Amino acid sequence: ELFMMLEANEIDFEFICIAADEQAKKYVRRKALGNMTIPQIYVDGELKGFFEDAFKANEIDELYEWLGLDEDPVDF
Repeated sequence: ELFMMLEANEIDFEFICIAADEQAKKYVRRKALGNMTIPQIYVDGELKGFFEDAFKANEIDELYEWLGLDEDPVDF
């Protein structure tokens, strides 16, 4: 369902199976402060939230904003 939602909004994404990738599992555990609820949504390595959060944002047509895709990239 998440894949279909992202595809319907023409949002590019990469699926990473943490069951098959121990390094990814450790990263997720660290970034999500131990919360292993899946799926988790990251943008540029930053945890944005979980499926339910994305679903709610999509329901009110704010998925791009919730993901931060409406913002210009910040250059340091």
